[in-house]
Amino acid sequence: MWKRHCRAANQSRRMKIFLIVSGGILAMAILLLLVGLILARLGTPQTADVELGVTGGRFVACPGTPNCVSTMADGDTHVVEPLTYRGSQGEAMDAALEALRSLPRVRIIREVEDYARAEARTALFRFIDDIEIYIPDGRNVVHFRSASRAGGGDMGVNRRRYREFRRRFQRAMGQQ
Repeated sequence: MWKRHCRAANQSRRMKIFLIVSGGILAMAILLLLVGLILARLGTPQTADVELGVTGGRFVACPGTPNCVSTMADGDTHVVEPLTYRGSQGEAMDAALEALRSLPRVRIIREVEDYARAEARTALFRFIDDIEIYIPDGRNVVHFRSASRAGGGDMGVNRRRYREFRRRFQRAMGQQ
C-alpha cells in the first residue's frame, strides 16, 4: 500500500513539473513571437519611403515575395485580371474610390484623375498594405495593385482584398 502511495505521489510530482516546464516553454514561444512581430512592425517602411505610382503607364513591379497582387504583374504568383467597365473614366474612378472607402481599415492617401493610392492596416498588428488603382483614359480598364510593406507572405490577404474590391467596384458600377 505504501509503495503504491509513493508511486502515485511521484507521478503527481512529475506531472506538475511537466506542466510547469511546458507552460514556461509556451510562454517563451509566445513572447518571442510578440517580440518578432513588434520588431517587424518597427521595421516597416513609412509612407514616404515606399516607391509606388505609375511610370510609363505601369505600376512598380511586385517584389519577389508572394505578398503582392497586380493586374500588371508577370507570372502566376502575383497576377490578377484587370477590371473592365462601361461608362466614363470619371464614373469608374468614382466607383473605384467608393469601393476602396468601403473596404475595412482602408484610408485613401492620394487621388487624381486616373490614379488613387490607399493604405490598409491589418486588424491585429496594424501592418500596412499599399493599394493602388490606375484607370487610363479611353481604355475602359481598371488596374489594381495591393502589396504588403513588410514580411514575405500575406496568407492570401492581398488576393482576397482584390476580389472584394472587384465585387464592390462592379456593384458601384451597376455591373452585378
